[in-house]
Parts: sequence; C-alpha cells; structure tokens
Amino acid sequence: LRRATKGPSMPSRRRRRRRKSGMDPSDQAEADSSAQPRPATHDEAHETHSCGSEGSRAPAATETACDGDQMLCAAPKVSSTAKRKRAEATEAEKRLATELEQPDLTFERLQQLAYQPGGFQTRSLRQRIWPKLLGINKYKIQTHGLGFNYNLLASRPNDSTEQLKKDVSRSLNHFKSLRRWKSKRREEKREKLMRLLNAFMGVHEDLHYYQGFHDVAAVVLIVMGDDQLAFAVLEKLSRTFLKDCMAPSFKQVEMLLRYLFTLLRLADVDYMRTLERVKMEPFYALSWILTWFAHDLTELETAERLWDAFLVSHPLLPLYISVAITLSRKEGLLEQIRHGEESFGVIHSYLSKTPANIDIGMEQLLQNGLRLIRQYPPEILLCQSDWERTMRIYGAGWILDAVSGETRHPSLQAFVWPPTWYEGEDSLAPDWQLLGDHRRRLGRKGTSRATRHRRRLAREAGALLDFPFNEEGLGSSRMVALGVTLLIGGFAMYWNMRNQRGMSAH
Repeated sequence: LRRATKGPSMPSRRRRRRRKSGMDPSDQAEADSSAQPRPATHDEAHETHSCGSEGSRAPAATETACDGDQMLCAAPKVSSTAKRKRAEATEAEKRLATELEQPDLTFERLQQLAYQPGGFQTRSLRQRIWPKLLGINKYKIQTHGLGFNYNLLASRPNDSTEQLKKDVSRSLNHFKSLRRWKSKRREEKREKLMRLLNAFMGVHEDLHYYQGFHDVAAVVLIVMGDDQLAFAVLEKLSRTFLKDCMAPSFKQVEMLLRYLFTLLRLADVDYMRTLERVKMEPFYALSWILTWFAHDLTELETAERLWDAFLVSHPLLPLYISVAITLSRKEGLLEQIRHGEESFGVIHSYLSKTPANIDIGMEQLLQNGLRLIRQYPPEILLCQSDWERTMRIYGAGWILDAVSGETRHPSLQAFVWPPTWYEGEDSLAPDWQLLGDHRRRLGRKGTSRATRHRRRLAREAGALLDFPFNEEGLGSSRMVALGVTLLIGGFAMYWNMRNQRGMSAH
C-alpha cells in the first residue's frame, strides 16, 4: 500500500551516493568496470616505474603524479600571485572586522576603508556596514519592525504594480554570478524582489518609480538578505542619494547630466569640443546615474564594491565615475572618428556601452573619479555651469548661495552633503554596544547571550573594549559573581584575623 501511494521504494545507499555525486548510474557502472585491474602494457609499466623513481622529473599540472603505488591526478597548480592576492584579501577582511568592533569607530575611518582596494571586502561585512552608513539600527527593525504591516502592503496592488511585474520578470539575469542559479531559486528571489518593490511603492506614494530602480532594489536585497532590512536601506537611498531620480519628472536628472559635460569640459576641453562637434548629448550615461551602474555591470561583486564608495561619498560621485569612464574611452572614440564613423548614433552607442574589461579596471576608474572630485569639487561645477540655462530651469534664487560656496542646491538633492545622520554617528557603534543599548531601552538587562557573543568576537578580533562593569549595571551576572567573591574573601580574612588574636591572647 505504501509503495502504491508514495511511489517506488527508496534507492539503495550506493545509488543515492551516485546520484548525490551527480553521476548517472550507467556512467557509474561504466566507471566501475573501467576501474577494474587489468594487465599493464610495457609502455604503461615503464611510465609507472619512471614516475616513481627518484630521478624522474616532476609531473606537470596536467599530467598524472605518483604517490606510492597509486596513480593520482595532480591538481592544477595555483599561481603564487593568486595565493598572495587571496592572503591579502583575507588579512584585509580581518582588519576590517577588527575596525568594526572598535568603540571609537568614525565615519572618516570607514570612508578610508571604502576607498582602499576591495572596499568592504565581503558581502557579510557589507550587511553590517551599509546599514550603519545609512543611519539604520537593524536591532530596532528586528524588534519593532518597520512600523507597518509589510506582508499586507507587499501583496496589495498599487499604481506601479503592473510595471513592477514586467521589470521584475526580466531581472536577476545580467550578472554572471546569478546565471548559475537554478530556475527555482531565481523565481523565489524574484518573488521577494516583487514583494519588496510593491511594498515600497505602496508606502511611498510621493515617490515615482522609474525603470532601473528594480536593479537597485535587486542589489540591496541580495546584499542585505533580510526583506525588512532591505526595505529600510532602499528607503534611505530613495530619500537621499536617489531622490532626484524619483521625482515626478526627469528635470533634475537632466540637470545632473548637464553637469557631466561641465565636468568633462574642465577635465579635457579638447575632448569635450570633439563631442560637441558631433552634437553629442550626455544621455548615454543615463542608466549609470539612475541605477548606480547596477544595470550595466556584469559582475555583482564589482557593483557592490562601487557602492561601498558611493555610500561614503558625495552623492555626485557616480557622476564623476561616469566622467572617468568617458575619459577612458577617448582613444577608441577618436579612432572611430578617424575612420569616418562620426555620426551621432555611432558615437552614442559606443559611449553608452560600458567597456568589456570595466570589471577588471574598476579600481583604477574609481581612483580616477576620486581624483576628479578632489580636483573639481561640486561647488566648482555650480560656478562653471551654463547660467542662462540654469536660471531658466531653476530660477536665480540659489546663485548667491552657489557663489558663496554653499553646495546645497534647492532643487537637487544630489548637492546635499553631508547627510544629517553622519553628524551624530550613533549607528557607527559596534554591534555589541548597539544591541546592549537597545535592550536597556526596552527595560531589559543590558547583557544577553547575543551581546556576550558579540563581545567575545570583538576580543578575538583584537578590539580594545572598555571595562564592561560600568555599562552592564548591578544586574550583570559578572558583577554578582565579583561581589560574591569579594564577600567570601573578606569573610575569610576576618576569620583568620580573629583566630590570630585568640591565639595571641592565650
């Protein structure tokens, strides 16, 4: 009866092992039959003897190497350069983990770490650092939630639901690392992405969805892992760094792109004249600005590494990176012009396509962008822009502020720097301190298994922690143990002194 209702019986242990290893049973049987011992030929015996001799040459990485009487395939050799880079990345990850557990961590220090090669190194560290940089306390979200019913809004239709379905159905495909996903995993992640975006647009009806925002949300969801934490990060990004992109019209984005050519004219005036001769417009960089390069890069790790720098920098840094990419394509573009391909369509197509090796050279492009923002800060862009066009679009009310050095543009959020949460820096406290403070605000004991675990990890990482008794309170188990120890020690000293006085009296 069980076989009739639940199908065939469980396969044997050997067959389960074969299926787990990914080999078909027929192939396994053929491999077993070919593995049976057979008489060796004269040449094979000679090779075996020479391989095991002391004077034989070392086998190459693609040849077979002898280990005693068995023939083993030699694993491909890993180059010393790859080993050195892997060791350096591991050391950098350890140093970064140590920095995160320091009580005196500052935004300037995280900015320095983000600008170093590799940025924040791993996705697990980015899960901890990105919310800190955006002023988000993940422990509050874990305890109190987001302040609304996330599941209800994620399933409730809104004005953007139909467009979201179309965009999400095409998402999670262009990154190479995601192409290895099975269809089931990709569909599950798309469903989470759809729920995240639908809930976001249902809550923030004043923001306007644009095509490409789903690529931003996909990167946030993959890095954060948790839906509600991803919602909080996406909410902060849309209210600050990407607020101009979510305006009712693209007037703000168009103005930002005009600043791209302003910066390019400052960096290379001859190159800019060449683009003006073919009547080129800066709209080839539209997707770069709207999606923070998430739509155009093919490596997810490269996008994450770029975002490390974006989150600690002026909101206009993506614009400076776009100019750095445009400058890097100067020779190729001039070569096309020399061959007679000088039409607007050809030049626009050439500039809009990111270079094939952009993932390899992104570190250098990032450093070039940082050099440009130091050489030509945002207030210089305001002073060098087209005043007539700017006043016609935005009015002349902000010109005096721009001339006086104030970089806060009344219409562009991208000129608001630094964000308000960078001033307090409460979120930059180590996780064990954030968790302890959160528990005390809830009226609970400051220490818990989680905080003790975080403290232990901090000590193992080499962090210099303060003496814990001052912040743990009298309810701490360590304080109680210390009090009991002192009490017993004092009683023992009193008893010894009393006995000594009694003996001296006799």
